[in-house]
Amino acid sequence: MDVSQQAGNKDDPSSTMTMTALWTRPCLIAVVVWLLYQAEGPLDALTARGSADAKQGQHLPTVASIAKALPDAQQLVLPACSAVTGVDADGTTSAPYCHSSAIYQPASPATEPGQRPLVVLVHGFPDTALSFAPMVKALSEAGYDTLAPTLLGYEPSSLRSASVLTITSLAADVPGWLQSLNRTSAHFVGHDYGSLIAGRVAQVHPDLVDSTTLLAVPSNPLYGILQRPDQLLLSYYMFVFQFPLVPLVWLRLLGGVEYLVSSWSAAGTELPAFARANGFNDALQDVFREHPHLLMAAVTYYRHNFGLPLLLTAMCIALPLMARRSAVGYVLFLLLLFGGWSIRAVVESRHPSAAAANVVPAALQQAWDNREVVFALSQALDNAPTLAISGLDDGCMLPELFNISMSNRPELFHNGRVDVEFLQRAGHWAHLEHPDTVHALIKTHIAAATKKKKN
Repeated sequence: MDVSQQAGNKDDPSSTMTMTALWTRPCLIAVVVWLLYQAEGPLDALTARGSADAKQGQHLPTVASIAKALPDAQQLVLPACSAVTGVDADGTTSAPYCHSSAIYQPASPATEPGQRPLVVLVHGFPDTALSFAPMVKALSEAGYDTLAPTLLGYEPSSLRSASVLTITSLAADVPGWLQSLNRTSAHFVGHDYGSLIAGRVAQVHPDLVDSTTLLAVPSNPLYGILQRPDQLLLSYYMFVFQFPLVPLVWLRLLGGVEYLVSSWSAAGTELPAFARANGFNDALQDVFREHPHLLMAAVTYYRHNFGLPLLLTAMCIALPLMARRSAVGYVLFLLLLFGGWSIRAVVESRHPSAAAANVVPAALQQAWDNREVVFALSQALDNAPTLAISGLDDGCMLPELFNISMSNRPELFHNGRVDVEFLQRAGHWAHLEHPDTVHALIKTHIAAATKKKKN
């Protein structure tokens, strides 16, 4: 093609139409997504209603299931929302009133109270504190007091906390838990998302942690993902949760919770039997089907903590690819919008009556807060002994990430050592699939840490 032909193409109507189409499609996508955002408005109203109900101390109706599984356990109310200055349903700002329920099981009465170490069990997603019932019973019989709190936002009494659900803000409640029990430290066991919270507690409150046990999710998972990016395929649900309305439809109406539990579990294990006998499935239904405002609060964990990385990825890659009319570019453009939803959600919840001029500073503040999430997932856990347990048939997390992020990097852990155990025929809920094995590992780990602390 000669120069005159090239010059002629500048005035070619078809070329102009192509450029128009190139930018029209993203604009249409943006309009559709904006409409979906507006459709989530009624859910905000549901959340506000649940927050108003919180003043009356409403918890989940799983108390009967917990009483059946642990007849000797106590139901406690723990202080929560330490990182939040709440906004009432009428728009007024007040001090936090939200609180979380917890299962508390003292050890055998034959043991002196001052000699009973405390073990704090932090659940993940999709889960409730009820899944720790067998572990609570086993640790109690071994002479440990156990505390299994309900995560913020998983019951009406703590819905106000849905405005700030970063890993660091969740860890901020732990000192209040221990103070309410007159304890100065505890052993922490976390499962799934709870592992990230337990690890963050060890980083920001090292004096409170005697030992850390991570179930199903390793410390420093981002480092492992850099070497095994195929983990992102298993983490597809985090991307799905960035979509407006999709989590509500999938998890509540299309059996998404049951699908995740099934696909993350190993076949032929004890999980189904436990679920039937102890109301595990009923507890999940309470959160994710019967109470849509609780479902959206649980999804908010992934929007607040992981929405920003998706946004940055889309900004760096999507627009150049879109200029080349690549289908991948349009997909990443969607992620750009959905990542923007995460920031929008936090900005609006923190500043519900803010003027438009405050939105940009608030968004920048949220971006700064989210950097803590990235760094929190890459810092050392060197204050206390650490144990990690992974199921080799986990459909949610690649077991190789435990080697990459933990076994191969002992310098990040206490005294340059970390214990990582892999279980055959175990999936994401190894503590329910092979309870005796997991309980024995945890009791050995806690006993060694307790003995070391006394010496």
